[in-house]
Amino acid sequence: LQTNFSANMLALVDGVPRTLTIDQFISYWVTHQIEIIQRRTRYRLRKAEEDAHMQRGLVKALDALDEVIALIRRSPDVDEARAGLMA
Repeated sequence: LQTNFSANMLALVDGVPRTLTIDQFISYWVTHQIEIIQRRTRYRLRKAEEDAHMQRGLVKALDALDEVIALIRRSPDVDEARAGLMA
């Protein structure tokens, strides 16, 4: 018993539309998936590093909470308080 079906395996390969065989199609698809996973992982790592940077800053602020409050209260404006906190 055999069942046949047709498939149009048209894909962009290096920006050029091509009709591919099944093995070419799978090969290009796997390569594409690897690239997607690598980009997604780099993005997630960058976001995690940014979050870790913010959390380290919050921990520093909590460790010196009294000094932070005093600096904010003695600053005449928001910009000076921000500059003092970032220093």
